[in-house]
Amino acid sequence: MGSIEIKAVSRVFEAGGGREVRAVDGVSFTVDDGRFTVVLGPSGSGKTTILNLLGGMDSPTSGRISVDGADLASASDGQLTAYRRDQVGFVFQFYNLISSLTAAENVALGSQFATDPTPPTEALGRVGLEARAGSFPYQLSGGEMQRVAIARAVAKRPRLLLCDEPTGALDSDTGMAVFSLLRSLAGEAGRAVVVVTHNEALAQAADRVVRLRDGRVVSLEDNPAPAPVAELAR
Repeated sequence: MGSIEIKAVSRVFEAGGGREVRAVDGVSFTVDDGRFTVVLGPSGSGKTTILNLLGGMDSPTSGRISVDGADLASASDGQLTAYRRDQVGFVFQFYNLISSLTAAENVALGSQFATDPTPPTEALGRVGLEARAGSFPYQLSGGEMQRVAIARAVAKRPRLLLCDEPTGALDSDTGMAVFSLLRSLAGEAGRAVVVVTHNEALAQAADRVVRLRDGRVVSLEDNPAPAPVAELAR
């Protein structure tokens, strides 16, 4: 099983007036292929910064992010572009669909530079939306738009799926359905799924739970028997 290792990683931002903000402070944990990881913490705890670092959209001020032995922190711009293109899929709280494109066209746009993408209708079928391939975003519910966004992310067959508060804009029942879908995607073809959230209930269904506070890991737990997502909704 492969893994992505974050080791003693800090990310410091200049806040003006000579002040610094340590968004992430000495964080260490691993993300294993085939596992579902939930990163928990309140607003300002460093969750999104961690996601950006894992996705190669930001670089640490110090520390090491190792992907199969290669350090992202020392990667060139070209290597980071290839990493994001070939190995990482992103799902955000707000769906970021293009309103003038159909569901299938949104999926195709997201994977147009991938080396071996899944056909859009097939990707939509995997999230239960093959029949809505020709629908525009305004014709879809919030849950359907989020599933299109997930299809767009998985169509390029990423090794790592990163999700930033993916259920935050949804009602509780729809959010649990989307969370269940993400949970089912973990492990497919060795894929790792990381969800950052402030929703403590979701931790029960995770293989690994990383809790953050003030940019630091305050606990790291492995769950040998994750709860079925259906039980979380009760």
